[in-house]
Amino acid sequence: MIKLEVCVDSLESVQYAVLGGADRIELCSSLSEAGLTPSLGLFEGAKRITENTKTKLFVMIRIRGGNFNYSQEEIEAMIEDVKYFKSHNADGIVFGALDESFEIDEESCRKLLQIWGHEKPATFHRAFDETKIEKIDDNVRKIASLGFTRILTSGFESTAEKGIENLKLIKKVADEVNLLILPGSGVNKNNAKLIIDQTNCKEIHGSARSERNIQTKLSLGGEKIYVCERIKVEEILRILNT
Repeated sequence: MIKLEVCVDSLESVQYAVLGGADRIELCSSLSEAGLTPSLGLFEGAKRITENTKTKLFVMIRIRGGNFNYSQEEIEAMIEDVKYFKSHNADGIVFGALDESFEIDEESCRKLLQIWGHEKPATFHRAFDETKIEKIDDNVRKIASLGFTRILTSGFESTAEKGIENLKLIKKVADEVNLLILPGSGVNKNNAKLIIDQTNCKEIHGSARSERNIQTKLSLGGEKIYVCERIKVEEILRILNT
């Protein structure tokens, strides 16, 4: 069975992802900024929704938008987030850190993983897609040696569908070091099976969301939100597993 991870940034989306049968949730705030660390209240609400279901709850650890080159102070703050989510039984965490040369920041990653431990999984997120493509072999092995269990990647392209050929190369190395590859970005019911069939990955990542207009007076946060749809989750899973 192919597993589906759904990234969400609201309790409503958590609810629909679970009802649709998602195997795993990547819980974030601000998906408009590619996902930031969720609030404690959002996490606790998501825990209540996923309790006694098959859906695992992974938490994004990303203190701000922009690049993945963090200051020491930002890493220390992210460590505190990891401590909290570990002590409150998150099923996994998702993060990544790079240096100013777009190389993997091994020291920062090691610090966060040391706090998290290796009893539960950790995903290296799409910061991977900002590393040098010619260093796929070295970087996949480096991520595995640090203790991550999977890499979320679009194969260095804007979408996973466009990155299929690179995803094949990444997975070839990942298989040698027992690392899972999770294709993500632009995944939908029309391309999910193509991506899986072409790359031979066993998991895939998407948002399964639709745009919704909202009423607002000041438009401080915009007049549209995006919410996961149960039917989209169900459609992707059905297509993947038939």
